[in-house]
Amino acid sequence: MNIPSGNPWVNLPDTPPFIAPDDAELVDRFSRRRQRDCALKLDLPPQPWTGSPAVAEVFALALNPGHSPQDYEDFRDPDYAGQWRLALTFSTRIPFYFLDPAFRGTAGYQYWACRFRDLSQVVGIEAVARKIIIVEHFPYKSIKYRSLGKNLPSQEYSFALVRAALNAGKQIVVMRSERVWLDSVPELRCYPYVRLSSNQNPYFSRAQMTPAQFERLVAALRD
Repeated sequence: MNIPSGNPWVNLPDTPPFIAPDDAELVDRFSRRRQRDCALKLDLPPQPWTGSPAVAEVFALALNPGHSPQDYEDFRDPDYAGQWRLALTFSTRIPFYFLDPAFRGTAGYQYWACRFRDLSQVVGIEAVARKIIIVEHFPYKSIKYRSLGKNLPSQEYSFALVRAALNAGKQIVVMRSERVWLDSVPELRCYPYVRLSSNQNPYFSRAQMTPAQFERLVAALRD
């Protein structure tokens, strides 16, 4: 797969607020509204994706990275914080770094290991951690999601990643916000993607897709 050039997160500041330079104007305008639970957590790095498009066979499309108080505790671990930052440039030692065995005690490991349990039982958690990438529609953390009203410049790179995956024939899974993704990447409309049946509580499980779809993902992760 050809990885698009122009990753906007290469120039992310080293200290808070963690905002991509091209996003600064729109993010600042939104932040002034003081949206309480919808406020962006700019004292933590963004998470526009988790995984590596260079090796991923399954691209899963989500809405935005959620936030919990444990994020701050996890971020105090220098190793975890370092991998979090490296994920922005696809440079982590394990592509889906949340599933790094060193991070078993983190909220991210617990959340994603649970979501991927059915697939991991068939192909092994190592294959899942290598060959799945989650792409978030919106990159910044918040307790609750609220649209800014228009896309940020940094989001266009995420959409380009998805288009590249379509061109390469990768498996696509829509976890949440199908309409939002179809509007942002219209090419999806003619693509045989998998849509998980629970928008609010998505799992990569047999219960949330057809048997044929589950086997397609298994085959992609085994290749």
